[in-house]
Amino acid sequence: MGRVYTIGEALIDFVPEERGSLKEAVHFEKKFGGAPANVAMIVSVLGGDAAFIGKVGEDPFGEFLKSKMEEYNVDTSFVFFSKEAKTSLAFVSLDEEGDRDFIFYRNPSADMELRKEEIAEIEFKKEDFLCFGSFALAKAPLKEAVKKILENIKQAGGTVLFDPNIREDIWKNKEELKNTLQEFLVYADILKASEEEVLFLSGEKTVSEAVKVLKDKVSHLLVTLGKEGSLLIKGEKEIRRKGKEVNVVDTTGAGDAFVGAVLYQLQKKDRDLSLISLDEWENVLDYANKTAGIAATRKGAVEAVKEVAERNGH
Repeated sequence: MGRVYTIGEALIDFVPEERGSLKEAVHFEKKFGGAPANVAMIVSVLGGDAAFIGKVGEDPFGEFLKSKMEEYNVDTSFVFFSKEAKTSLAFVSLDEEGDRDFIFYRNPSADMELRKEEIAEIEFKKEDFLCFGSFALAKAPLKEAVKKILENIKQAGGTVLFDPNIREDIWKNKEELKNTLQEFLVYADILKASEEEVLFLSGEKTVSEAVKVLKDKVSHLLVTLGKEGSLLIKGEKEIRRKGKEVNVVDTTGAGDAFVGAVLYQLQKKDRDLSLISLDEWENVLDYANKTAGIAATRKGAVEAVKEVAERNGH
């Protein structure tokens, strides 16, 4: 069975205890954050084998992140400490629906300093998976490290999942963001994107038109539809699976939980992506929708998923 690797940012989310804007927020709770790190944690708590590749600050926050990953059995062999830069921080605001907005403190930050030379010794197998997002593509040297690792896993025959996880405010402008997304999309076997992200990537006005543009660029296109569940387009075939209504508290990690659940299920199947049937994909989407729903029911996606996984025997 292959391993799930994720590369990019591990950071601290400061989540307010009250709903509303950051201007009005008084009390904050420190939470583990960063999409790639969250995905690795989700894979691990579900029972899979995961490793995180990245850099954190040599500070209390960086130490917290690394120790938390180790607590959840994520391999941290390729987690490095920076003496020059601090760990990234994100302040999250939650509205009445549990939807969120972010302010990042990260320029420069430790995650951006990961160099390709530091991770040159990672050897991939064709059974392995790599997950990455656009947050890691905004600045060198991290961008170059991601590019090198993508080249290496593709050469080994592994599977790549690209979850753009777009945050426009860390980019100079939309044009630079869009060009970079297009540049790195060529490495992806699976593109997982939200409705807003497929519209941005395609330049189209509707999800159905966006799907027509994007489905020829990757072998598997996964679109998350919020309360409506998710959609898979594989060639000319399409699967749509509804999610179950949940009492939403915080959507911050729901997308990461969805991705982690998909990768865990694919890892368990232990065979080439092209050999996974549409019936099997229906089960994968049902599982991922359910996991994302669980993650949205409390602050801290990983803790919520871990609790349910432990009850189910993981």
